[in-house]
Amino acid sequence: MSLVSVIVQAFKAAATIGATINSVLSPTLQDSEIIVSDDGSTDSTALVVSFYRSDPGVKYLFHENRGTSHAKKLAVRQAKGEHLAFLDSDDSLDRTALETMVHQFRVTGPVWLYCRCS
Repeated sequence: MSLVSVIVQAFKAAATIGATINSVLSPTLQDSEIIVSDDGSTDSTALVVSFYRSDPGVKYLFHENRGTSHAKKLAVRQAKGEHLAFLDSDDSLDRTALETMVHQFRVTGPVWLYCRCS
C-alpha cells in the first residue's frame, strides 16, 4: 500500500502532464503513487503518460469525457494510498510537499489539508 495516492485529473493535458508527473516522482517522500485519470483527451496526453509505463507507481486511466468529478471519483476507486492528494494536470509539487502534508496530518489528526499556490 502506498502512503499517498496523488490523483491527477487530465483533459487535453499533453503540454503539461509530463512536468506534473515528474514533480510527483521526485519528492522526498518516496512512498507514493500517481493516478492520471484522463477524461477523454483527444490530444497526445496518453502518449506522454505512456513514457512513464515502466514506473509501477504511475497508473493511467482513460475514460469517456464525463467531467472532473467523474474522473476524480474513478481515480479514487483505484487508489491504494492511505492518504489522497489532488493535483491539477498543469501544476507541480514542491519536492517536500507530500512529506510535509503527511507530517502535518500526523500532527493534527484527520483534517483537510491544502496548499497555497503562488
